[in-house]
Amino acid sequence: KVDDPILKPVRTIYPEFESHELDYEMFAGLVIMQLRENHFERFSPEVLSLHLKELRSYTYEENHIKEALIITAVLPGSRADLSECFLPGSIIDTVNSEKVKTLEQLREALKKSISTKEIAFTLKDGPSTVLSFPKVLEEEPILSMNFKYPLTQTIKNLIKRMS
Repeated sequence: KVDDPILKPVRTIYPEFESHELDYEMFAGLVIMQLRENHFERFSPEVLSLHLKELRSYTYEENHIKEALIITAVLPGSRADLSECFLPGSIIDTVNSEKVKTLEQLREALKKSISTKEIAFTLKDGPSTVLSFPKVLEEEPILSMNFKYPLTQTIKNLIKRMS
């Protein structure tokens, strides 16, 4: 929790002891997680300095108290991939113009997209991207089947509410 000085948001987690910390959301071909120190290991110093400057800023101890959402993967052929706007390691700034720093905030922002029929992502390192919410939800079961992962409860609920 943020108010616990020992458990800073950006810290190393130990999956075998903290399985509850392995929470994620998959949407539009993006795998989105709470940023942890474990994520830094995936990127070389060159990639961090050239392409992912915002992520690099979180490697400094003074920024470990800031919550953030990281894109850990972009599924090939997905809407996110085809937009050419998302990279693994990108930090999400806003969804539908609302700051999102936690998975709960992301899930709330996704729910609000039902009425607008659009979802707009802004990355800290990059552009804003608007996707058709109904089309993304329509493709979620196909991505799930092709890449052999279960739909998250959030996505199941959104699909049900859109039908």
